[in-house]
Order: sequence, then C-alpha cells, then structure tokens
Amino acid sequence: MQRKAKLGILFVLTVLFILAACAQDAGGRPQSPPGFFLRSTPRPMPESSIVDQNGAVARLDAFKGRFVLVDVWATWCVPCRIELPMLESLQKLLGPEGLTVLPVSVDKKDITGVMTFYRQNNFRALPMLFDPDFRTAETLRVAVLPTAILVNRHGQEIGRVVSGRGWSSPEVIAFLRDLLKRP
Repeated sequence: MQRKAKLGILFVLTVLFILAACAQDAGGRPQSPPGFFLRSTPRPMPESSIVDQNGAVARLDAFKGRFVLVDVWATWCVPCRIELPMLESLQKLLGPEGLTVLPVSVDKKDITGVMTFYRQNNFRALPMLFDPDFRTAETLRVAVLPTAILVNRHGQEIGRVVSGRGWSSPEVIAFLRDLLKRP
C-alpha cells in the first residue's frame, strides 16, 4: 500500500511539474491567457502625454518603475463600459503589488460624461485621464476600443489586449501577478 501511495504522489508531482513547465514558453515568459498578445521582445513606449481631470498634463514615461496597464477607452464604447468596473477592481487588488491601471478616455466631448460614468460606478481607485484629440491613442497604435497596453517597469510595451477582457478572472489575475514578480 505504501508503494502505491508513493507512486501516486510521484505521479501527481510529475503532472504538476509538466503543467508548470507548459505555463511558460521557451523564453521563460508566462503563457498568456486567451486574448493577450505578448511581444517576443519588449518595445519602447513612444513619448505621449495624457491630461487629467484638472487639465494637468502627464507623460506616460512618468510611471517608469511601476508595471502599468494603459487602457484606451470611451464612454460610448459598450465593451469599454463593461470592462472598466473590472479594471477598478483590478487596481484595488493588484495596486498594492505594483500595478498601476491608467484608463485613458478618448471621448471628444467635454469630460462631464466621463465624470458622470465614474460617479455612477463609484470609481475611486482609477485616475480620470483623457486623450480627446486621439493623439496619444494614435501614437500608441490603438485601432480598436478598448485596447489595453501592458508596460513593464522599464517603460516598454510587453503586450496588449484588444477588444476587452475579463480582467477579474482568476486566470488573468494569476497571469498579471506572475508578470508583477518579474524585473
């Protein structure tokens, strides 16, 4: 009986080892969840600026040293409106671990629509950022809303997600936590 138990434990450990090995590609990068595109080589982020709700200009490179998820969205975009509450939860959950979520609205109207949306959803963890002339979105090569860009601590794009994502799934949270552990 002990021999069968030892073989069973060995079998389980072997399966776990194989699963862990499959969770990374040959470059040691984590296997990305469906919908995520990871770059084989990080790409420097282009210089770009965003505006906050007070009209102050911020540069994206000011966030070097933190893992950043830049989400380009609009209030008129239904998938954007669905995913933004998940991004609020993600910021609350992973912010203390080093994640900074930057939702950048491309709404062309005044900011009151975005402010109303934030108020209706009781957003408190996410900053309110704007790109009303779509210049930053063009610089970042955003063609579809929503688009989220994953930026490492060195200010390099390491991947992106196009057309929304279930940011609250355990698979995505585990994936992001793995990325946050990396230099």
